[in-house]
Amino acid sequence: MRHPAYQLRPYKAVDRALLIDILTKLDGYAPFSTPDTDYTYYSLGGPFLEDFRVIQQRFPNISLVSIESNLHTFRRQKFQRPSKRIRLVHKSLSDFITEMSDSGPCIFWLDYIDNTYARFDEFMKLLSQVGEKSIVKVTLRAEMQDWRLNTEEKEKALSKEVAELLEKRFLEEFRIEYAKVSPSAVESGMFRENRFPKLLQDMLQIATEKALPAGAGLVFQPLASTRYSDKTQMLSLVGIVCSPNDRNKIANRLKTWRFANLDWRDPTLISLPVLSIKERLHLEQYLPETNPDGKSLVKALGYNVDEDRQSSIEMMAQYSACHSHYPHFARVIV
Repeated sequence: MRHPAYQLRPYKAVDRALLIDILTKLDGYAPFSTPDTDYTYYSLGGPFLEDFRVIQQRFPNISLVSIESNLHTFRRQKFQRPSKRIRLVHKSLSDFITEMSDSGPCIFWLDYIDNTYARFDEFMKLLSQVGEKSIVKVTLRAEMQDWRLNTEEKEKALSKEVAELLEKRFLEEFRIEYAKVSPSAVESGMFRENRFPKLLQDMLQIATEKALPAGAGLVFQPLASTRYSDKTQMLSLVGIVCSPNDRNKIANRLKTWRFANLDWRDPTLISLPVLSIKERLHLEQYLPETNPDGKSLVKALGYNVDEDRQSSIEMMAQYSACHSHYPHFARVIV
Protein backbone atom coordinates (compact mmCIF):
# COMPACT_ATOMS: atom_id res chain seq x y z
CA MET A 1 0.00 0.00 0.00
CA ARG A 2 1.33 3.44 -0.92
CA HIS A 3 1.25 5.94 1.96
CA PRO A 4 1.83 9.71 1.97
CA ALA A 5 5.24 10.69 3.35
CA TYR A 6 3.68 12.22 6.46
CA GLN A 7 7.01 12.22 8.27
CA LEU A 8 8.29 14.80 5.74
CA ARG A 9 5.24 17.09 5.63
CA PRO A 10 5.52 20.26 7.74
CA TYR A 11 1.79 21.01 7.96
CA LYS A 12 1.06 17.45 9.02
CA ALA A 13 3.64 17.88 11.76
CA VAL A 14 1.86 21.03 12.94
CA ASP A 15 -1.48 19.18 12.80
CA ARG A 16 -0.07 16.50 15.13
CA ALA A 17 1.30 19.16 17.46
CA LEU A 18 -2.05 20.95 17.71
CA LEU A 19 -3.57 17.78 19.16
CA ILE A 20 -0.83 17.81 21.79
CA ASP A 21 -1.67 21.45 22.52
CA ILE A 22 -5.32 20.56 23.13
CA LEU A 23 -4.45 17.66 25.43
CA THR A 24 -1.95 19.81 27.32
CA LYS A 25 -4.44 22.65 27.83
CA LEU A 26 -7.06 20.22 29.15
CA ASP A 27 -4.66 18.04 31.15
CA GLY A 28 -6.05 17.56 34.65
CA TYR A 29 -8.70 20.25 34.16
CA ALA A 30 -12.10 19.12 35.48
CA PRO A 31 -14.12 17.51 34.01
CA PHE A 32 -11.25 16.36 31.77
CA SER A 33 -8.89 13.64 33.01
CA THR A 34 -5.12 13.20 32.77
CA PRO A 35 -4.05 11.74 29.38
CA ASP A 36 -0.83 10.24 30.75
CA THR A 37 -2.59 7.82 33.10
CA ASP A 38 -6.32 7.79 32.34
CA TYR A 39 -6.45 7.50 28.55
CA THR A 40 -5.66 5.09 25.74
CA TYR A 41 -4.53 6.60 22.44
CA TYR A 42 -5.78 4.89 19.27
CA SER A 43 -4.74 5.81 15.75
CA LEU A 44 -4.21 4.61 12.20
CA GLY A 45 -0.47 4.95 12.63
CA GLY A 46 0.62 4.09 9.09
CA PRO A 47 4.03 2.58 8.35
CA PHE A 48 6.04 5.18 10.31
CA LEU A 49 3.91 5.63 13.46
CA GLU A 50 4.88 9.29 13.61
CA ASP A 51 1.94 10.43 15.73
CA PHE A 52 2.79 7.78 18.33
CA ARG A 53 6.30 9.18 18.68
CA VAL A 54 4.90 12.65 19.35
CA ILE A 55 2.18 11.48 21.75
CA GLN A 56 4.53 9.28 23.79
CA GLN A 57 7.14 12.02 24.02
CA ARG A 58 4.62 14.34 25.70
CA PHE A 59 2.73 11.64 27.64
CA PRO A 60 5.25 8.84 28.32
CA ASN A 61 2.86 6.67 30.35
CA ILE A 62 -0.14 6.75 28.04
CA SER A 63 -1.41 3.45 26.59
CA LEU A 64 -0.95 3.29 22.81
CA VAL A 65 -2.78 1.21 20.17
CA SER A 66 -2.26 1.29 16.39
CA ILE A 67 -4.84 -0.25 14.04
CA GLU A 68 -3.79 -1.45 10.58
CA SER A 69 -5.64 -3.66 8.09
CA ASN A 70 -2.92 -4.01 5.45
CA LEU A 71 -0.61 -6.94 6.23
CA HIS A 72 2.55 -5.45 4.68
CA THR A 73 2.05 -2.10 6.38
CA PHE A 74 1.50 -3.99 9.62
CA ARG A 75 4.84 -5.76 9.11
CA ARG A 76 6.54 -2.40 8.47
CA GLN A 77 5.09 -1.14 11.73
CA LYS A 78 6.53 -4.10 13.62
CA PHE A 79 9.93 -3.37 12.11
CA GLN A 80 9.84 0.39 12.82
CA ARG A 81 7.94 0.43 16.11
CA PRO A 82 9.73 3.08 18.23
CA SER A 83 8.50 1.63 21.52
CA LYS A 84 7.23 -1.72 22.73
CA ARG A 85 4.55 0.21 24.59
CA ILE A 86 2.72 0.56 21.26
CA ARG A 87 0.28 -2.32 20.77
CA LEU A 88 -0.05 -3.14 17.07
CA VAL A 89 -3.39 -4.54 15.95
CA HIS A 90 -3.83 -6.18 12.54
CA LYS A 91 -7.54 -5.60 11.91
CA SER A 92 -9.87 -3.44 9.87
CA LEU A 93 -10.91 -0.22 11.56
CA SER A 94 -14.60 -1.05 11.18
CA ASP A 95 -14.15 -4.41 12.94
CA PHE A 96 -12.02 -2.83 15.64
CA ILE A 97 -14.65 -0.18 16.41
CA THR A 98 -17.40 -2.79 16.48
CA GLU A 99 -15.45 -4.91 18.96
CA MET A 100 -14.34 -2.04 21.21
CA SER A 101 -15.12 -2.60 24.86
CA ASP A 102 -15.82 0.10 27.39
CA SER A 103 -12.39 0.69 28.86
CA GLY A 104 -12.75 4.31 29.91
CA PRO A 105 -12.05 7.52 28.02
CA CYS A 106 -9.85 7.39 24.97
CA ILE A 107 -8.14 9.61 22.41
CA PHE A 108 -8.90 8.37 18.91
CA TRP A 109 -7.48 9.80 15.68
CA LEU A 110 -9.26 8.73 12.51
CA ASP A 111 -6.48 9.81 10.17
CA TYR A 112 -7.87 9.17 6.69
CA ILE A 113 -6.48 9.83 3.23
CA ASP A 114 -9.87 10.03 1.49
CA ASN A 115 -13.42 11.25 2.15
CA THR A 116 -15.73 8.41 1.12
CA TYR A 117 -19.02 7.89 2.92
CA ALA A 118 -17.53 4.87 4.73
CA ARG A 119 -15.34 7.32 6.68
CA PHE A 120 -18.36 9.23 7.98
CA ASP A 121 -20.01 5.93 8.88
CA GLU A 122 -16.95 4.83 10.89
CA PHE A 123 -16.86 8.24 12.58
CA MET A 124 -20.50 7.86 13.66
CA LYS A 125 -19.95 4.30 14.90
CA LEU A 126 -16.95 5.42 16.92
CA LEU A 127 -18.82 8.28 18.59
CA SER A 128 -21.56 5.88 19.63
CA GLN A 129 -18.96 3.51 21.14
CA VAL A 130 -16.53 5.72 23.05
CA GLY A 131 -17.07 6.83 26.62
CA GLU A 132 -17.57 10.23 28.15
CA LYS A 133 -14.53 12.57 28.06
CA SER A 134 -13.16 10.83 24.96
CA ILE A 135 -11.29 13.01 22.47
CA VAL A 136 -11.93 12.18 18.80
CA LYS A 137 -10.01 13.67 15.92
CA VAL A 138 -10.90 13.02 12.29
CA THR A 139 -8.84 14.01 9.25
CA LEU A 140 -10.31 13.88 5.75
CA ARG A 141 -8.98 14.58 2.30
CA ALA A 142 -10.53 17.90 1.23
CA GLU A 143 -9.60 18.05 -2.42
CA MET A 144 -12.36 19.55 -4.53
CA GLN A 145 -11.43 17.39 -7.54
CA ASP A 146 -12.68 14.35 -5.65
CA TRP A 147 -16.16 15.80 -6.00
CA ARG A 148 -16.41 18.52 -8.61
CA LEU A 149 -18.33 19.29 -11.71
CA ASN A 150 -16.84 17.73 -14.82
CA THR A 151 -15.74 20.96 -16.48
CA GLU A 152 -14.77 19.20 -19.69
CA GLU A 153 -18.29 17.84 -20.04
CA LYS A 154 -19.72 21.27 -19.35
CA GLU A 155 -17.46 22.87 -21.96
CA LYS A 156 -18.53 20.28 -24.52
CA ALA A 157 -22.21 20.81 -23.72
CA LEU A 158 -24.12 22.02 -26.75
CA SER A 159 -26.25 24.42 -24.75
CA LYS A 160 -26.65 26.12 -21.40
CA GLU A 161 -29.55 23.80 -20.67
CA VAL A 162 -27.36 20.71 -21.09
CA ALA A 163 -24.68 22.21 -18.83
CA GLU A 164 -27.30 22.86 -16.16
CA LEU A 165 -28.51 19.27 -16.45
CA LEU A 166 -24.93 18.01 -15.94
CA GLU A 167 -24.58 20.16 -12.83
CA LYS A 168 -27.91 18.94 -11.50
CA ARG A 169 -26.87 15.32 -12.09
CA PHE A 170 -23.58 15.85 -10.27
CA LEU A 171 -25.25 17.37 -7.21
CA GLU A 172 -27.83 14.59 -7.14
CA GLU A 173 -25.11 11.92 -7.24
CA PHE A 174 -23.38 13.61 -4.31
CA ARG A 175 -26.60 13.79 -2.27
CA ILE A 176 -27.32 10.12 -2.94
CA GLU A 177 -23.85 8.91 -1.91
CA TYR A 178 -23.77 11.03 1.26
CA ALA A 179 -27.50 10.96 1.94
CA LYS A 180 -27.20 10.41 5.71
CA VAL A 181 -24.79 13.30 6.30
CA SER A 182 -25.40 15.69 3.42
CA PRO A 183 -26.79 19.17 4.18
CA SER A 184 -30.25 19.80 2.75
CA ALA A 185 -28.97 22.51 0.44
CA VAL A 186 -25.82 21.55 -1.48
CA GLU A 187 -24.75 23.97 -4.20
CA SER A 188 -22.01 23.74 -6.81
CA GLY A 189 -20.23 26.73 -5.23
CA MET A 190 -19.52 24.60 -2.15
CA PHE A 191 -17.04 22.55 -4.19
CA ARG A 192 -14.57 25.39 -4.63
CA GLU A 193 -11.18 24.83 -3.05
CA ASN A 194 -11.67 27.29 -0.19
CA ARG A 195 -15.26 26.16 0.58
CA PHE A 196 -15.07 22.39 0.26
CA PRO A 197 -13.43 21.85 3.71
CA LYS A 198 -16.35 23.70 5.34
CA LEU A 199 -18.83 21.48 3.48
CA LEU A 200 -17.03 18.39 4.82
CA GLN A 201 -17.07 19.90 8.31
CA ASP A 202 -20.82 20.56 8.04
CA MET A 203 -21.24 16.89 7.10
CA LEU A 204 -19.21 15.85 10.14
CA GLN A 205 -21.44 18.05 12.30
CA ILE A 206 -24.52 16.25 10.96
CA ALA A 207 -22.76 12.93 11.61
CA THR A 208 -22.17 13.88 15.27
CA GLU A 209 -25.85 14.78 15.71
CA LYS A 210 -26.92 11.42 14.27
CA ALA A 211 -24.41 9.46 16.36
CA LEU A 212 -25.31 11.34 19.57
CA PRO A 213 -28.95 12.38 19.18
CA ALA A 214 -30.79 14.54 21.67
CA GLY A 215 -31.54 12.51 24.76
CA ALA A 216 -28.42 10.37 24.44
CA GLY A 217 -26.92 12.12 27.45
CA LEU A 218 -23.71 13.02 25.60
CA VAL A 219 -22.76 15.61 22.98
CA PHE A 220 -19.80 16.20 20.69
CA GLN A 221 -18.20 19.54 21.55
CA PRO A 222 -15.85 20.74 18.77
CA LEU A 223 -12.51 22.06 20.00
CA ALA A 224 -10.54 22.87 16.85
CA SER A 225 -10.71 22.50 13.10
CA THR A 226 -8.04 23.30 10.54
CA ARG A 227 -7.37 22.95 6.85
CA TYR A 228 -3.92 22.72 5.33
CA SER A 229 -2.14 21.43 2.27
CA ASP A 230 1.09 19.47 1.97
CA LYS A 231 0.31 19.20 -1.78
CA THR A 232 -3.07 17.69 -0.82
CA GLN A 233 -5.67 19.76 1.05
CA MET A 234 -6.84 18.13 4.28
CA LEU A 235 -9.45 18.93 6.92
CA SER A 236 -8.86 18.07 10.59
CA LEU A 237 -11.55 18.30 13.25
CA VAL A 238 -11.02 17.64 16.97
CA GLY A 239 -13.78 17.40 19.56
CA ILE A 240 -14.69 15.85 22.89
CA VAL A 241 -17.61 13.59 23.79
CA CYS A 242 -18.99 15.05 27.00
CA SER A 243 -22.04 15.78 29.10
CA PRO A 244 -24.04 18.82 27.91
CA ASN A 245 -23.44 20.32 31.37
CA ASP A 246 -19.65 20.16 30.89
CA ARG A 247 -19.27 21.54 27.38
CA ASN A 248 -18.98 25.19 28.48
CA LYS A 249 -16.39 24.35 31.16
CA ILE A 250 -14.27 22.56 28.56
CA ALA A 251 -14.75 25.24 25.90
CA ASN A 252 -13.71 27.98 28.33
CA ARG A 253 -10.34 26.29 28.72
CA LEU A 254 -9.62 26.79 25.02
CA LYS A 255 -11.54 29.95 24.14
CA THR A 256 -8.43 32.17 23.99
CA TRP A 257 -6.38 29.64 21.99
CA ARG A 258 -5.58 30.81 18.48
CA PHE A 259 -6.68 27.59 16.78
CA ALA A 260 -9.85 26.94 18.82
CA ASN A 261 -13.12 26.32 16.97
CA LEU A 262 -15.88 25.85 19.52
CA ASP A 263 -18.94 26.58 17.37
CA TRP A 264 -18.45 24.89 13.98
CA ARG A 265 -17.26 28.02 12.19
CA ASP A 266 -14.98 27.86 9.13
CA PRO A 267 -11.82 25.77 9.65
CA THR A 268 -8.64 27.73 10.37
CA LEU A 269 -6.23 27.75 7.45
CA ILE A 270 -2.73 26.64 8.45
CA SER A 271 -0.38 28.53 6.15
CA LEU A 272 3.24 28.78 7.24
CA PRO A 273 6.19 30.35 5.42
CA VAL A 274 8.95 28.23 3.93
CA LEU A 275 12.04 29.44 5.77
CA SER A 276 15.70 28.56 5.49
CA ILE A 277 17.66 27.43 8.54
CA LYS A 278 19.45 30.79 8.54
CA GLU A 279 16.14 32.67 8.58
CA ARG A 280 14.78 30.54 11.39
CA LEU A 281 17.90 31.00 13.50
CA HIS A 282 17.67 34.76 12.97
CA LEU A 283 14.02 34.80 14.08
CA GLU A 284 14.71 32.77 17.23
CA GLN A 285 15.87 35.88 19.08
CA TYR A 286 12.41 37.42 18.64
CA LEU A 287 10.46 34.37 19.82
CA PRO A 288 8.28 33.58 21.63
CA GLU A 289 6.03 36.61 21.27
CA THR A 290 3.32 37.49 23.79
CA ASN A 291 0.94 38.65 21.06
CA PRO A 292 2.03 37.10 17.77
CA ASP A 293 0.77 39.34 14.96
CA GLY A 294 3.50 38.66 12.40
CA LYS A 295 4.47 42.27 11.86
CA SER A 296 7.57 42.26 14.05
CA LEU A 297 8.92 39.11 12.40
CA VAL A 298 8.44 40.54 8.90
CA LYS A 299 10.21 43.68 10.10
CA ALA A 300 13.01 41.59 11.61
CA LEU A 301 13.68 39.91 8.26
CA GLY A 302 13.32 43.11 6.28
CA TYR A 303 11.50 41.52 3.36
CA ASN A 304 8.32 39.65 2.47
CA VAL A 305 8.30 35.85 2.51
CA ASP A 306 5.17 35.64 0.36
CA GLU A 307 3.64 37.52 -2.56
CA ASP A 308 2.80 40.68 -0.60
CA ARG A 309 3.23 42.22 2.83
CA GLN A 310 -0.22 41.30 4.14
CA SER A 311 0.04 37.60 3.30
CA SER A 312 3.59 37.60 4.69
CA ILE A 313 2.33 39.07 7.97
CA GLU A 314 -0.43 36.45 8.20
CA MET A 315 2.05 33.62 7.58
CA MET A 316 4.49 35.01 10.12
CA ALA A 317 1.74 35.36 12.71
CA GLN A 318 1.03 31.64 12.39
CA TYR A 319 4.74 30.85 12.44
CA SER A 320 5.08 32.85 15.65
CA ALA A 321 2.17 30.94 17.20
CA CYS A 322 3.44 27.46 16.33
CA HIS A 323 7.15 27.84 15.54
CA SER A 324 8.02 25.24 18.17
CA HIS A 325 6.00 22.68 16.19
CA TYR A 326 7.53 23.54 12.81
CA PRO A 327 9.76 20.58 11.89
CA HIS A 328 13.44 20.75 10.98
CA PHE A 329 14.41 18.79 7.87
CA ALA A 330 17.99 18.15 6.91
CA ARG A 331 19.85 15.85 4.55
CA VAL A 332 21.88 13.26 6.41
CA ILE A 333 24.40 10.95 4.75
CA VAL A 334 24.66 7.59 6.54
